[in-house]
Amino acid sequence: MKKINFIFAIAFVLLLANLANVYAAGVAAEYWDTAGEERPMIINPGDRIITHYTLLNDGGDQPQTFTIAQNSGKDIARILNPATSYTVNPDVRNTTVDIEVFVPSDAVIGSVTKLSFRFDITPLNSTGQFFKFAQIRSFDVIVREKIKAPAPLQPVSGEEEGKSPILLIVLIILIVIVLVIIFARSRKNKDKRR
Repeated sequence: MKKINFIFAIAFVLLLANLANVYAAGVAAEYWDTAGEERPMIINPGDRIITHYTLLNDGGDQPQTFTIAQNSGKDIARILNPATSYTVNPDVRNTTVDIEVFVPSDAVIGSVTKLSFRFDITPLNSTGQFFKFAQIRSFDVIVREKIKAPAPLQPVSGEEEGKSPILLIVLIILIVIVLVIIFARSRKNKDKRR
């Protein structure tokens, strides 16, 4: 009986050690919908956006194998990378899986489609695959009404440009002349009173 308990204890410790390596691996995303927080993709009808998932192996000393599968949203999105399985070495943070999202030009404004991808993560050791777990990454794609760009400002034609400064200059000159006349008369009147 002691021998069986000892074997179970060793198996449990090995399993826990392996879980530590597995949970050091993960998937980062530009868009998400998890645990009350979300960052949906907002897209116009007829548009196409390429986003990506970054595969991370931040801990441990074992490479991790990531296998990706698309769970939902295949009508508006697809995985661009030809491979579906990636081996990521320890401390590597730049392996990406590109996702293309395309919305038809006749898409209904306000429609929401959930995109979901499953990542099976398996640590590799000298005996090959040992333990596997999955992460599901999903986000909403919201179709919005195309925002019309504001009309560009029309440049002022040469004739209008020429008139405005000349008119302003003439007006300033007239005001100066009137002020000079008023000043000169008031001065004359002061001289007469003396």
